[in-house]
Amino acid sequence: MTNTDSIPQGLTRRPSRSAATTTFSTEVFDNEVVPSSLSSIAPILRIAKEIEHERPRVAYLCRFYAFEKAHRLDQNSTGRGVRQFKTGLLQRLERDNASSLASRVKKTDAREIGSYYQQYYEHYVRALDQGDQADRAQLSKAYQTAGVLFEVLCAVNKTEKVEEVAPEIIAAAKDVQEKKDIYIPYNILPLDAAGASQSIMQLEEVKAAVAALWNIRGLNWPSAFEPHRQKTGDLDLLDWLRAMFGFQRDNVRNMREHLILLLANNHIRLHPKPEPLNKLDERAVDAVMSKLFKNYKTWCKFLGRKHSLRLPQGSQEIQQRKILYMGLYLLIWGEAANVRFMPECLCYIFHNMAYELHGLLAENVSIVTGENIKPSYGGDDEAFLRKVITPLYCVIQKEAEKSQNGKASHSFWCNYDDLNEYFWCSDCFSLGWPMRDDGDFFKSTHDMGKKTSRRKSGSTGKSNFVEIRSFWHLFRSFDRLWTFYILALQVLVILAWSGVSLKDIFRKDILYYLSSIFITAAVLRFLQSVLDLVLNFPGYHRWKFTDVIRNILKIIVSLAWVIILPLFYVRAFSFAPEQLKNVLSFLHQVKGISPLYIMAVVLYLLPNLLAAALFIFPMLRRWIENSDWHIIRLLLWWSQVLNRTIRIIIKEIESNISKNTLLANFRMASLPVLCKKFVELVGILKDRDPSKQDTVVFLLQDMLEVVTRDMMVNEIRELVELGHSNKESGRQLFAGTGEKPAIMFPPVLTAHWEEQIRRLHILLTVKESAIDIPTNLEARRRIAFFANSLFMDMPRAPRVRNMLSFSVLTPYYSEETVYSKTELEMENEDGVSIIFYLQKIFPDEWNNFIERLNCKETEILENDENILQLRHWVSLRGQTLCRTVRGMMYYRRALRVQAFLDMATENEILEGYKAILTPSDEDKKSQRSLYAQLEAVADLKFTYVATCQNYGNHKRSGDRRATDILNLMVNNPSLRVAYIDEVEEREGGAQKVYYSVLVKGVDNLDQDNYLEEAFKMRNLLEEFNEDHGVRPPTILGVREHIFTGSVSSLAWFMSNQETSFVTIGQRVLARPLKVRFHYGHPDVFDRIFHITRGGISKGSRGINLSEDIFAGFNSTLRRGNITHHEYIQVGKGRDVGFNQISLFESKVACGNGEQTLSRDIYRLGHRFDFFRMLSCYFTTVGYYISSMLVVFTVYLFLYGRLYLSLSGLEESIVKFASSKGDDPLKAAMASQSVVQLGLLTALPMVMEIGLERGFRTAFGDIIIMQLQLAAVFFTFSLGTRVHYFGRTILHGGAKYRATGRGFVVRHEKFAENYRMYSRSHFVKGLEILVLLICYRIYGSAARENISYVLLSFSMWFLVLSWLFAPFLLNPSGFEWQKIVEDWEDWAKWINSRGGIGVPSIKSWESWWDEEQEHLQHTGFMGRLAEIVLALRFFLYQYGIVYQLNMTKKSRQGIRQSIMVYGLSWLVIVAVMIVLKIVSVGRKKFSADFQLMFRLLKLFLFAGCIVIIAMLFYFLDLTVGDIFQSLLAFMPTGWAILQISQACRPFMRGIGMWSSVKALARGYEYMMGVLIFAPIAILAWFPFVSEFQTRLLFNQAFSRGLQIQRILAGSKKQS
Repeated sequence: MTNTDSIPQGLTRRPSRSAATTTFSTEVFDNEVVPSSLSSIAPILRIAKEIEHERPRVAYLCRFYAFEKAHRLDQNSTGRGVRQFKTGLLQRLERDNASSLASRVKKTDAREIGSYYQQYYEHYVRALDQGDQADRAQLSKAYQTAGVLFEVLCAVNKTEKVEEVAPEIIAAAKDVQEKKDIYIPYNILPLDAAGASQSIMQLEEVKAAVAALWNIRGLNWPSAFEPHRQKTGDLDLLDWLRAMFGFQRDNVRNMREHLILLLANNHIRLHPKPEPLNKLDERAVDAVMSKLFKNYKTWCKFLGRKHSLRLPQGSQEIQQRKILYMGLYLLIWGEAANVRFMPECLCYIFHNMAYELHGLLAENVSIVTGENIKPSYGGDDEAFLRKVITPLYCVIQKEAEKSQNGKASHSFWCNYDDLNEYFWCSDCFSLGWPMRDDGDFFKSTHDMGKKTSRRKSGSTGKSNFVEIRSFWHLFRSFDRLWTFYILALQVLVILAWSGVSLKDIFRKDILYYLSSIFITAAVLRFLQSVLDLVLNFPGYHRWKFTDVIRNILKIIVSLAWVIILPLFYVRAFSFAPEQLKNVLSFLHQVKGISPLYIMAVVLYLLPNLLAAALFIFPMLRRWIENSDWHIIRLLLWWSQVLNRTIRIIIKEIESNISKNTLLANFRMASLPVLCKKFVELVGILKDRDPSKQDTVVFLLQDMLEVVTRDMMVNEIRELVELGHSNKESGRQLFAGTGEKPAIMFPPVLTAHWEEQIRRLHILLTVKESAIDIPTNLEARRRIAFFANSLFMDMPRAPRVRNMLSFSVLTPYYSEETVYSKTELEMENEDGVSIIFYLQKIFPDEWNNFIERLNCKETEILENDENILQLRHWVSLRGQTLCRTVRGMMYYRRALRVQAFLDMATENEILEGYKAILTPSDEDKKSQRSLYAQLEAVADLKFTYVATCQNYGNHKRSGDRRATDILNLMVNNPSLRVAYIDEVEEREGGAQKVYYSVLVKGVDNLDQDNYLEEAFKMRNLLEEFNEDHGVRPPTILGVREHIFTGSVSSLAWFMSNQETSFVTIGQRVLARPLKVRFHYGHPDVFDRIFHITRGGISKGSRGINLSEDIFAGFNSTLRRGNITHHEYIQVGKGRDVGFNQISLFESKVACGNGEQTLSRDIYRLGHRFDFFRMLSCYFTTVGYYISSMLVVFTVYLFLYGRLYLSLSGLEESIVKFASSKGDDPLKAAMASQSVVQLGLLTALPMVMEIGLERGFRTAFGDIIIMQLQLAAVFFTFSLGTRVHYFGRTILHGGAKYRATGRGFVVRHEKFAENYRMYSRSHFVKGLEILVLLICYRIYGSAARENISYVLLSFSMWFLVLSWLFAPFLLNPSGFEWQKIVEDWEDWAKWINSRGGIGVPSIKSWESWWDEEQEHLQHTGFMGRLAEIVLALRFFLYQYGIVYQLNMTKKSRQGIRQSIMVYGLSWLVIVAVMIVLKIVSVGRKKFSADFQLMFRLLKLFLFAGCIVIIAMLFYFLDLTVGDIFQSLLAFMPTGWAILQISQACRPFMRGIGMWSSVKALARGYEYMMGVLIFAPIAILAWFPFVSEFQTRLLFNQAFSRGLQIQRILAGSKKQS
C-alpha cells in the first residue's frame, strides 16, 4: 500500500531564504502530536496552526471540530495515546476560547468561518489558479485546505442550526471539490488532467510512453468496474490489470509512473532516432521487456516449462500485449513486500497470472465451467494482496518467529533463500493456481500450531543447504584449495624425507612415492562427500529420493576410490584377469608402479581433465574475442585562428603531443620568454586600451618568432614560404591593411569575455607557489583528483536527455540529521563542545564561515538566521544525513548545468548559468521556459530517495529529527522520503495497519554547491553499455575518499587502510581477479537486473548480517558482472575513535563468520574456476581464516614449547645436540616462530600511497605510522577479528553493532575499555603472558637473555599490544586525574550488583551475563568445544606440578607424580570449599554472630597453615613451589570457570551458580588490577602524558591545530 503525498509550504509563513546555505524551518509540525488511530484529523490541526495568527477564531473552530471528530473515531479512548491527546486538545480549547472569541470579526461563528472561507477562496485559491501558469503544488494544497475549511463550516452551521448556506459558498465548494479530484498527488509525472501542460509531460519520449499505455483498444472491462470507469474517465492498461486482478490503486499509480519512465528513457536513447519521436518505438519496448523477463525465461528453461509470454498474431496488438506483460510483472513486484527477496517465487506468481492474462485476452473458455476464463483470485479491490501475497508473507513471518530474533540456530528455521529455493524445482507447480492451502510450501506455517518437536517443525523447508555452525564449512566450501594445500605439503614432505634434489624428482622410486598423492586426494574427496551429507542432514525432511540417491552415490563412489587406489598402489592386482594385464602391458615401462594403479589414476582424473578442458577453452575463446582492436576516438578541439600560420603551428604541436615527441621537437628553454609575452598580451586585452594596437601586433609577431625560430627544432616548409612572402611584401604578419585589419582590437566587450579574460590574467599573474593554492587541504585534494581524472579512460558522455536515468537510495534509521543548537553547545566531561572542537580542527573554514555571515563570532548565537546557518555548517562536517543529502543532490545540480549546456542558445550561454538559477517569477510559472525544461529533464533522469524507516514514529512523537528531515525535503526538490507508517484502525476491532509512504517536498531554494565529481555521472552510467567481457556490467563500483582521517593517528590509520581497500584493493579485485563484490554505498546497480533477482541486498536475520556483500554474491552467481572505475569518487566517513573502530571491526568479523556458513560462499567456491576460487577465498573469509591461523600459531608454538620444556624433552634434545655437536638442531630448537605483527596490513597502503603520491612519500608515511604505533593498532585489530570471527562460527550471536558517527577525540574510561576488550584481548593476552613467563622459567633452549628475547620478541609485542593498546591509543590515557577518576568508576562498576533493567555499563553482573549470551543459545557442539578448549589449562597445570621441587627432589614425588597432581586438585577443591564456607558464613553470621564468624575464619586460617607446614615437612615443599603452584592454579581456576559457564544450566541446578559468579568477580578484580597497575605507574610521570598526546595527534600538531585545547577542555583554557 503506497501513498504519495505532497508536503507544501505554509500559507503565509515560509522558510527564510539564504543565498549561502540551506533553509531550515523551525515550525514544521503542530504542537499536538496526533495518535495513529486519529490520523484523519491531522490535516485539520495543521490548517488551524497555519491560519491561527490571521483568524484565531477560525483556528479555534477547526480544533474544536477536530476534537469532535476524534471523539467520534474513538469514543472510549482505547487507542494508544488517544486519551492524553484528547485531554491536551481539550485543555487547549478551553484556554483559547475566550481570547479567540474576543478577536472574532463577525457576530456568530457560522458567519466568521463563512466569511473566511469566501475570503480564502477569492483571494488565495482563485489567485493561484492561473491555468498553465499555476503553481501546481501550492494550488493542490490550497484546494485541500479549502475542502477542510468547508467541512468545518458545515459542522459549525449544523451546530448553530443554520439551514441555508450562501449560494456563492456552495458554488465555491463545488468548484473546489471538482478541482480537488483533478489535482492528484504525484511523484515525478503529473499524469492527471491538470498535469498535461507541465514541462515534463511535453517531452516527446514521455508523450510516446503515455500514449502507448492509453491504448486500451480491444480490452473487455468487467461490469463491476464500469461505474468507476465512468467516474474517472480515461483509463489505461494498468487500470485494466487492476480491474482484472485486484491490484491496489496506489500500486497502480506507482508502477504506471515507473513503466512510463522506463519506456521513455529507452525510447529517447534509440539510434537511429525513431520517427515520429512521439510514438513509442518497438525497439524500446523490446529492450525493457528483454531485461525485465530475462530471469523469468531462465527460470522457465531451468524447470523445463514453456514461458507464458505469448504474443498475438496481429501486429497492432503486439505492443499492447508486451506492455500488459511488463505492467503485470511490475504490479506483482510492487505489492510483493518481503516476497521480493524471493525472485523465483515472483516468477511462479507471474507465470500463472500471465497465463491467465493470455486466456483473458484470447477469450479462452474454461473446460470445467464452459465460461470465459476469469482470474483465479478475482478482481476485487486488494484481492491480490489479501489472497496471494498475504499467505506467502505469513510463511515468512512464521519462519522469522522461529528464529527467535536471530538467536535460534539457522537449521531451526527457513530464511528467504530456503523459501525461495522451493521454487527452484518443478515440485513448486504442485501448489497449483490458485495455491492450495495444504501445499508443501505452507506446511511450516501449519506446523506452528501443532505440538511437534522443535527440530521437526524448525527443519521444515531446509533441503538444498543447511547453515550448521561448524568450521568444517571452510573445507566444504573451498575443498579444492585445502586439497591443493595438503597435496602440496605431501609432495614437499616426500621430497624432504627422501633427501633428493629437484633434478632427481623423475626417478622411478620418487615418482612412485609422489603418486600416493592421488590416494590422499581420494580420501579428501570422500571427506567432502561425507560433509555434504552430514552438514545437510538436518534438512532430510525435504529430501527427495533423487537427493538421497545422489548423496549416497557420491559417498559410494568416493569410498570406492579410497579403497581401490591404495590396493592398486601396493600392487595387489594379482586378481586381475590376464586380458586386462595384456592390455596394460604397454605400461610396464614405468617400472615399480602398478599399471593397474596408473589406469585407476587416469580414470580417477578423468573428470578433472574434462573440467580443465572446459576451463582452458573458454579462456581461449574469451582471449580471441577480447583481442579485437577498439576504435580509438580522439576529440580534437580546434581553435579558430586568424590565418593559416596559426593553424599550421597548432597542428604541429598537437601532432607532436599525440606522438609523444613534443620535448624532442621543441626547445623548452624559450618557454619562459613566450610566457612573459603572453602575460603582457593578456594584460593589454584586459585593459582594452585602443592606443596599444601596435603593441598587440608586435607581441603576436614576437610570439610567432619565438615559437617558429627559437622553439621548433625542424623547420616547416609552409611556414618558411609564408615568412618569405611577408618579407617580400615588407609588412608584419598581424598588421593587416588599413582597410582590412588582421586582428580585431579592442575585442567586443561581453560579460562572458570579461570574466574569462580576467580569470586568465589572475591565473597567469599570481606568483604564489602552486602547492599553497588553495590553502584548504580538502579543496586542494579535490581539485587535484578532478584534474587527474580527466586524463583517465572513461566513456564519452551523451546529452543529458539521452543518458541513462538513475536513482540514489540512502538508508536512514535514527542517526543524526542536523545538529541542534543544544547539541552544538553541550559539553562533554572535558568541557569540550562540538562547536569548540570544530573551530579548532577546521580553523580556516571557520574563519571563512564568519566572513560569509559578516558578523563577529560572539554575535552568531544572537540571531536565529545565523543559528540555522551554524547548525548547517557543523552538520556538513559530521557524518549526518544532511551531509549525505547535500552530496547526493550534487547529481541533480550537475545534470541541470549539463542540460543547460545541451539546450541553451548561444545568447543564454553567454548570459551564464546563474541567470537560470535565479529565474524570474514568469519563467518559474511558464512551463515552456528554459528553467522549466531543465527541471523536467533533471526530474526525468534523477531521483533521490532516503528510506527513513522511523520517520513516521518520529513525527508522532514530535522528534526533532522529523522536522529536520522535512526541512531537507523542502530545500531539495528531488529528495523523497520513504517510510512505513503505522496506523491503528478501529473498524472491525483494533488492529495495526502498515502503509508504505513516499513523501516529497516543495522546492524552496537552489543551492550553489561543488559539482566536480557529479559532472562525470553521465560517463559512469555509459559503462553499462561498454564492453567489459562476456557479460555486461550489473554493478559499477567507484572509488571512495575517506574524509575522516584528518586529525588523530587512529583516524589516519583507518583512513589509509580503507583508502587502500577502496582504491587499489577493489581495482585488483575487479580486474584481473574478477572477484569484486559490493562493499558499500557508492556502487551503481542495474535496477532491472536486481529487482528481478532478489534486490540489492539480502534480508535474512543473522546469516545476512553483512547484507552489502551478499548483493555482490547474488549478482555474480546470477551471471552478473561487477566492475570498478576510478575516475569518479564519492566521500565516505569512517570511524575515528579506537572503540568505534573496534566495534566496526567486530561487526565485519561477525559478518564474515556468518558468510562462512552461507550457501553463497559455498556455491562461489564450487562454481569459480580454481584461480578465481583462490581469489574469492583470500578476499573474503580467507582473510579472517589467515588471521585466526596466525593467532593459532602463536598458541601452538607456545604450548608446544612449554610441553617440550615441562616434559624434559627440550632439555634432552639440547643435551643430545650438544654431545653430538649438532648445531643446526640446537638452532632449530631456539628458532623464532614467524608471526604477523600487523606490518603486512600496511603493505597495501604502501602501494596505494606510492602509486598516487610517489613511493618516497609512501615510505615516509609508513615510517611515521610505525612511530605512531601503527603496528600496535593493527596487531590489536588482529585480535578483534580473530575473536569475533571464531566465536560467530562456533556459537553465533552475530548482531549489528552501532559504532556511532559523532566527533570522537575524547578519553574513554578504563571500565569502558575493560568491558569491550576483556574477553577478546585481555584474557588471551594474559594467557600468552603466563605462557611466556613459564617458558622463561622452564625452557632450556634459550637460557640466555638475548636468545630468549630473540625467540619471543614477536609474542611479547603481541601481548603488550593486546593488553595496553586501548590505553596507549586513548587520549589523555596517562593523565593522573583521569586515572584516579577511571579507577573510582571501575571499582564502582565491578562492585555493583545487577538485576532486571540494570544496563551493563552500570553493573559488572549485567555485563557478565551479556558476555555469556552466546553460550545460552549455542548448540551442544558449541558447549562441548568450549569445554574441550578449557582442558588445555589442566594439562598446563599438570606440567607445572611436575616441575615442583616436591615432585622433582623427593623420592615419593618422583615415583608418584600422578598422585602429586591429584593432590594439587585436592588443594584446589579445598580452596573452593573454604571460599564457599566463608561466603555462606558471611551471609549467615556476619550480621548477628560476628564473633562466631571471626572464629570460623581463624579456624580456617589455622587449618591452612597446618596443612602447608605438613607439606613442607613431609613432601619437601618449598617457597618456590608455592609461587609455582599459584602459577599453575590460577589458569586452572579460569578453566573451571569457563567450563561452569558452558554448563550453566547444570550449575544452576546444583545451586553453585552464585559461587561461579563470585569466582568470576575475583578473577575480574585480579585482571583489572594487573592491567591498571602499569598504567597508573606511568601516569605518575607527567612527560608520559605529553608524549602520548604528541604521538596520537602528530598530524594535528603539524598543521598547527590547537589539539591541546581540545584535550584540556575549553573550561580549563578559559
